[in-house]
Amino acid sequence: MVSQDPGVWVAALFIMMGYSIVVKDNPFYRFAERTLVGVTAGVLAVQGLENVKKLAITPLMQGEIINIVPILIGLLVFFRISRKYAYISRIPLSMMLGSGIAVGMVRSIPAEIIGQVKGLFSPIPAGATPIDYLNLVLVPLFVICTLLYFTYTKEHTGTLGILTKIGRYAIAFGLGANFGNMVMTRTNYVIRPLQIILYKWLGIKV
Repeated sequence: MVSQDPGVWVAALFIMMGYSIVVKDNPFYRFAERTLVGVTAGVLAVQGLENVKKLAITPLMQGEIINIVPILIGLLVFFRISRKYAYISRIPLSMMLGSGIAVGMVRSIPAEIIGQVKGLFSPIPAGATPIDYLNLVLVPLFVICTLLYFTYTKEHTGTLGILTKIGRYAIAFGLGANFGNMVMTRTNYVIRPLQIILYKWLGIKV
């Protein structure tokens, strides 16, 4: 039985309008695209204003005068509108970029570097399977060979050539696995809308 929920109807219609681009460009697709962009921009604008109110205006009204500093720095961004004084907007942008890079490094180094190194030498868990023992050998081997592959100070011949070839294969396996995961993720993006159309909207029972 076809759904009586207006929200499901709207979702199903927009999904079909979005997928209509598969046939060719058409007004229905452009309408869905512009609606998505407009709604997203509106939601982000509201969230931005709420953040300004919660993090800056409200504390300032409660007597936290120090919050006037980030408010003034944020207002400097709007000098970008002026051709004459656009250079002033570089001050807050450089501050945001610098602090963002610093925060990103603090978070990524423990997770992506130190954590990866620890993972190479993790102890074998109790009740380990033969696959666990195989991984204990292959993972460090592939990591070392991959790093050696990017060694350009010496010609890749002899033992080094064999190790770098293993590293090249390891890179290929890694890229293939990442591509497979990406395909699976994109497949889920298709399956979910189809489930809405078939099960929720048309009421098809499995």
